[in-house]
Amino acid sequence: MNQIKHKLGRLLSGSPKNQLLVYTGVFVIVFLLILIVSCAGFDKDPWNVVVAVLSPVPINKGKYHLLKLFAYIIGLILFSGGLVAVITNIIRTIGDRYLNGTAHYHFKNHILFLGYDELMMGTLRNFLNPEDNGKPIPEQKDKTKCKKYNIVVAVPDNVANVRNIIYEHLTKEEQKQVIVIQISRTSVDDLKSRAWVTKADRIFIIGQPNEDTHDAENLKCLGLIGALCTKKSPKCMYYLRNQATFYLVHRLSYKAEDFKHDIEQSHLKYDEKHIGDIVKASSPFNFCESIARHILFDKKEHMQLDASNGYAHLIIYGMTTMGVALMRDVLMTQHFPNGGLRVTMVDENAKEEMHYLIGRHRPFFESCHYSFRNLNDPAQDYDHPAKLNFLDADMEFIQCDVAHPDLSEYLCECVAKGVSSIAIAICTDDSPKNMALALYLPQMVLEKDVPIWVYQNGDNSMNAFVKNESSSRYKNIHIFSTQKYGVKSREESLQWRLAKAASIGYAHRHPEAYTKEPYHWDTEQPQYRWSSLYGAISKISMIRAVGVNPYSTFELNVPQKDMIAKAEHNRWNTEKLLNGWYPADWGIKDEFNHECIRPFEDLDNDPQKRNLKQKDYEQIEDVEKELNKINDEKARKISAQN
Repeated sequence: MNQIKHKLGRLLSGSPKNQLLVYTGVFVIVFLLILIVSCAGFDKDPWNVVVAVLSPVPINKGKYHLLKLFAYIIGLILFSGGLVAVITNIIRTIGDRYLNGTAHYHFKNHILFLGYDELMMGTLRNFLNPEDNGKPIPEQKDKTKCKKYNIVVAVPDNVANVRNIIYEHLTKEEQKQVIVIQISRTSVDDLKSRAWVTKADRIFIIGQPNEDTHDAENLKCLGLIGALCTKKSPKCMYYLRNQATFYLVHRLSYKAEDFKHDIEQSHLKYDEKHIGDIVKASSPFNFCESIARHILFDKKEHMQLDASNGYAHLIIYGMTTMGVALMRDVLMTQHFPNGGLRVTMVDENAKEEMHYLIGRHRPFFESCHYSFRNLNDPAQDYDHPAKLNFLDADMEFIQCDVAHPDLSEYLCECVAKGVSSIAIAICTDDSPKNMALALYLPQMVLEKDVPIWVYQNGDNSMNAFVKNESSSRYKNIHIFSTQKYGVKSREESLQWRLAKAASIGYAHRHPEAYTKEPYHWDTEQPQYRWSSLYGAISKISMIRAVGVNPYSTFELNVPQKDMIAKAEHNRWNTEKLLNGWYPADWGIKDEFNHECIRPFEDLDNDPQKRNLKQKDYEQIEDVEKELNKINDEKARKISAQN
């Protein structure tokens, strides 16, 4: 009996098509029974029975009127009452399946987000507005189904809630382009037949907030997509929320065999070369790192750090995920000719967070100078001397409440020293507190041209008020949020274009370095692409620091190239140390030792190390050439428009 009930429940809760088939089957069976009984025992003319069943009024006169009345009642129940009930249930099923995301759609050439996180809203907007992304969204070739839905967001649960959150930030027209469905990103059936990953144009593996196994699940999903997409290789990006996991991509080489267990466990074919190519061509990212890069290199609004005549100084309130990501990006990219860099981190639990940070980046902190200050207990203050005296970056940690009065004095002292560049980033997890801290900074700080960047968790209308022309007090305050910045396709960004040009230029000049197979940027290991990215985009700051505008056609002279090459090697030293490499002469028995972590001048003493110095100059030339190419293209477009 339970099996019968279970089967009946499944049939009646199935798709509208199945429900209609069940109803039709029941109606036909009952109708045939009436027809057989009637023809066999009473009325020999089947047409009379058909008329009785389908008659709009009871037929109770004439011969066999009781049978006809019975046939009418059964017909009324089946054809009228049953049909109304089935149609009502079908309508309710369609609505419920839309709300809970279980409706079946056919997608093709779509933008697919596997998971939802509030940080992805900026990226979602990039694709809703094609002009923001550099090229239009791929048009649907299938004009019969879902032609308006170019963007698919697939989440494992709470579909209605996620849809409401997304739609709050979109216009009515934008909502038509976004469809939310329910799937598991590690289910092969869901990925293949519901998300249609094999036909997607671009895939963003996002995951869900507050997942304990977030990064592991995203990597597993990447392997499954690689095994499924045998005919078409979509552009794939995967979000690594844990920054410690994200840093691994700067050290490790991904291999197809790393995903072999998950692929075979899911009963998929393991093709080492094909899966390896898809995995290597994919791009790992961290939203906070991407937001930090927008802040540093946005052409309209950026921090404008410049240490050409002294120290550039960045003060970060809050050792949060955003604050640490900004610190790391600054250390990776902001190095200057004839100047140094200092990053100050302020937090109520600075000591604890500092020890965690040191453990994560031990080679860097063992090598550089860093200090700790406790404004509430000066007895805890201490300095760590630099073990490598050629590094041009140092760290400072201050423990106190972010509204501590002594901290205001410290800010005024920094501004009064007249350092070449100072910037402030307020990145605590409390958005109202961030805004209050920015608005009530010391008058001396607000009056100077000190960029003040304020982190908000979502869209914030305060930007219009602080930019009000009637008041110049808050002119240097810039608000950045998860809603404003997104992860654009790498091949369409200025930074990625520079990195790609520099890497391809090196491969053409040094083909002997790629003896195994021809060089392809798109299938280069992520760690090498990220290293190229940091090296290439840092040139923007360095070129600006030698007095040249990188956004108009320019030509660097020999002294300027010498200055930039030295600054680049200092930056490279910092990058390697941050990513876990040690100087080779330290004698540490570890595979991550590098002979070239040394002063720029020492590279001339060894022919093998001299190659790295030559590479610095070659990269400068490649970036200069590509930037001028971009500037010329822009100039031609402006000329054509005029």
